[in-house]
Amino acid sequence: MARADDLAKLPIEPQELHDVFYKMIKGADGVISYPSLLRYVVLNQGERRLSVFLARPPLLLAIYQDPHTVGEIIQKRTELQLAVENESIAAETATTEFQEAFAQPSLLTVDPKYLDFRVTKTEPHNAP
Repeated sequence: MARADDLAKLPIEPQELHDVFYKMIKGADGVISYPSLLRYVVLNQGERRLSVFLARPPLLLAIYQDPHTVGEIIQKRTELQLAVENESIAAETATTEFQEAFAQPSLLTVDPKYLDFRVTKTEPHNAP
């Protein structure tokens, strides 16, 4: 698989399940809205990680299993994004601070090597 969006091409049966999976990967609007999972997954030259900084709260809850921790992440990433956008802190410094706070294995249900804690000027998705 060369690109993350190739996931949408996996043959899944029955067709109804494939359609739902496709919408999850690519995103879809309608009666049931699915944000594209590709927005949160980094898949570059062997690098496969999920962006904690951009992930929506339900995805964070799946990773951290604690609503209080998810609330802290949302608050911290909003604070750091604004600081980086206003250039009051360097993105690298913000990333280090964010990673030190939320990459602790005791908080996670997955290995932190599969997570990306990079902080950017992109506004995180805090709505469910």
